[in-house]
Amino acid sequence: MAIVLTTKETEVEQFQAALSEKVTRLADAQSVHEFLEKDPRESLLIVGHLVPMGVAADISRRYRLIRPGLGILVMRDLIDVPSLSEALNSGIRELVSTDDANALLQAVKRSAQLSAEIAALDATQENVSSGKTVLVFGAKGGCGKTTIATNLALALADDGKKRVCLVDFDLEFGDVAISLSLSPEVTLSAAVKMAGGLDRKAVESLITKYKKGLDVVIAPTKPSEAEFISPEIAVDLLQHLRQMYDYVIIDAAPSFTEITLRCFEMADIYQLITTLDVPSVKNLKVAIDTLDALGYPRSKWHVVLNRSDANVGLSIKDVEDLLGVEIGTLLPSSREVPAALNSGHTMWESQRSHPFTASIEHLAGNITGKKAAVKHTTKRGWLAESKK
Repeated sequence: MAIVLTTKETEVEQFQAALSEKVTRLADAQSVHEFLEKDPRESLLIVGHLVPMGVAADISRRYRLIRPGLGILVMRDLIDVPSLSEALNSGIRELVSTDDANALLQAVKRSAQLSAEIAALDATQENVSSGKTVLVFGAKGGCGKTTIATNLALALADDGKKRVCLVDFDLEFGDVAISLSLSPEVTLSAAVKMAGGLDRKAVESLITKYKKGLDVVIAPTKPSEAEFISPEIAVDLLQHLRQMYDYVIIDAAPSFTEITLRCFEMADIYQLITTLDVPSVKNLKVAIDTLDALGYPRSKWHVVLNRSDANVGLSIKDVEDLLGVEIGTLLPSSREVPAALNSGHTMWESQRSHPFTASIEHLAGNITGKKAAVKHTTKRGWLAESKK
């Protein structure tokens, strides 16, 4: 059953008559995103002639890499060179004349054949395990995003029991290497020359070993090199890493770059970081509203309040009220956290029994499912797990 994006209800009858089957009508792009999130098997989207070409192209760009089996056909009253160019660049499969029912039927058959071939290719890889991807995102610098990402990666590695890869996609100002005291011989910049040919061997050449169970892909050392790393490289890299590791942790840039958006599309869980200050909460509120507008499912969200016991005039309830979502995990403030960073060690490695480390362990437990999702607090209020 196809889905149809159209603002005109009467078009649905025309599509059903042309295809001889029932179709589902959706009125806007947001509804398309929500429908596709719920039904990963849907393989055909037809975009009506009244929907702007830019809307159809944006939808196609979003799904062409993460869901290549989805065929998008666009109806146009006039098929001109600009429309053909935009369709080609965005990955739209075909443009079809509005008044040509037979052309639509043939385009649907061709799209179904291609989708079936892609599904068959995917089926050959079913026995290959796919790791869980966790995105760590802070909408404002200085919220402790990288500290959380590095310690969380170590917690998930579980002293070498699991294979974890930490990817620094804060391409201009990434701090993963310095946080782990690494002197990289290779960074993501090396992937630029491999664009379009990034296989497993090439991916392995980008990896820096940290310790048993944890590997790292390091951001460019020069901010000027970041612009050459395309979203296609990022997606290709993550697809390979998910087949190679139990967990892939993404330390994302604190802004909605195109690469960050691709990471949101591919991630299984979002760790959304904020602190007890108005600018940080405000920025995360804007980010949350943006995620809602783009149709990213709230089921993936997990809000983390760092330095949650700081006495700065804001309460945890204030933050929840401002954000409009519940906080899932509280991390305590401590002088020992920056002290560990300055000494070249992570809290996970140097102070395993510290309250901050214990809360990171519970945060990891929420991801692995090893711990019950029950809220815990102490007099300092430093520990909380996901609330149902």
